[in-house]
Amino acid sequence: MNLEIVENKNFSGVDFSKKQIAGIEFENCIFKNCKFTNKDLSGFIFLECKFIECDLSNAKLNDASLKDVDFIKCKLLGLEFNNCNQLLLSFSFTECQLNLSSFFQMKIKGTIFSNCDLTEADFGETDLTKSVLNNCDLK
Repeated sequence: MNLEIVENKNFSGVDFSKKQIAGIEFENCIFKNCKFTNKDLSGFIFLECKFIECDLSNAKLNDASLKDVDFIKCKLLGLEFNNCNQLLLSFSFTECQLNLSSFFQMKIKGTIFSNCDLTEADFGETDLTKSVLNNCDLK
């Protein structure tokens, strides 16, 4: 499958949840105040991207690639990160809502979670070696 490649773009206030898009590779892009709620992002590739104040709640991440992705002040409810492509997977979370998200059986060494709400997040059998959970709610 040939992916459309989008590089070095800034997206602000875009509601991707209502757009007909599939199979895109985003490189070095910034998403600010964007919506991806319930969006099927399966197979999408995000390389060195930032999501700022975005809502990705209940998005599908089957085989999605997330490499050097920063989530800042995002709403990420119910995401199954464990369905992502694990190759070169790396991300960080700052002031995010990750309630009911799953990291089950993942190897996310060195991942930073700072000031996040991780209520009922699933970290069962997850390798968090050298990860930092700073001021996070783990109810």
